[in-house]
Amino acid sequence: MASTFPGPATSRLLEHLRALASPDPDARRDEVPRRGLVITLCILASVLLWFTFAIRETYTRSIDFPIEVSGLEPGESLAGLPPMTVRAQVAGEGIQLLRLFYDRPSIRVDASTGLVDLETVAPDFIQGVRIEALTPREVRFERERRAYRRLPVVLGTPIETRPGHHVVGVVEIEPDSVLVSGAESIVGGLSAWSTAGPPVLAGPDSLDATVALSDSLAGLVTTDVRSVRLRASVRQFTQGSRMVPVRVADVPEGIRISLEPTSVRVTWQVPLSAYQEASTTDDLVAVVPYARIAADTTGAVAPVLQGLPGIVFRGIVFDPPAVRWFRVQEAP
Repeated sequence: MASTFPGPATSRLLEHLRALASPDPDARRDEVPRRGLVITLCILASVLLWFTFAIRETYTRSIDFPIEVSGLEPGESLAGLPPMTVRAQVAGEGIQLLRLFYDRPSIRVDASTGLVDLETVAPDFIQGVRIEALTPREVRFERERRAYRRLPVVLGTPIETRPGHHVVGVVEIEPDSVLVSGAESIVGGLSAWSTAGPPVLAGPDSLDATVALSDSLAGLVTTDVRSVRLRASVRQFTQGSRMVPVRVADVPEGIRISLEPTSVRVTWQVPLSAYQEASTTDDLVAVVPYARIAADTTGAVAPVLQGLPGIVFRGIVFDPPAVRWFRVQEAP
């Protein structure tokens, strides 16, 4: 009689099927990271293959290239600023376009010829692609004799101070002049050269900063220095208020002017060291210049504060802001 028990081969087959139906949990945990790594590698390989084929495709793009001017004689200068860039519409493989986009060559043009055809010059510098269009197509250069002139430097940079502080006195600029050179027609029309740049913050008691000179005429005019030094005194100010008399100044002989009111309240800011003197001195008055009265048509004029020598007043406010004036007629 045949045996009903499975043989060795059959047993091994049954065990294998049981393993497939109920895999070991530890084996499944080891399989998940490997599966994620395989998927990641497949995605990276796909992207690399796509990029490899994409950079071999032909594309059309517009790229701006800088213009470099050459050919000027030592005694010459440009009288007008030419275009600083030329826009080229180019066609070529993606890898060539990437090269031009991240490493753009300068197109060198010879200004001594007067008129430059960029369609003739550009292919010497833009290589590896086909140039389909250029904007502009031509560049014209206007040349003049180079002139030199020394100009004073004026302050054009905003100065910021800490709360309650002000700059006192004059801001010193070192050097206070600059030698400029450029086309005679341009340099001849300049009267001063300004500083530029963002605001500079002064310290609690002084200003000492280096600022750049303006480059508004860059490419046409050059300067012998690029920056200057600013120096000034800074003081902490405090606010004060008091009543002061109002007087008329420079009245012509034979004319009498009456003011209403005859005193006003003035509010001001002065350095801390000068507060006591400004608050108690009898020499602090409000003045109405007669020239202002003679030109007035409203019957009321604003006074000005006649301060003390050596004391800087800031933020001056009068109450009332204007005084009425009357011409006093002499009795016959």
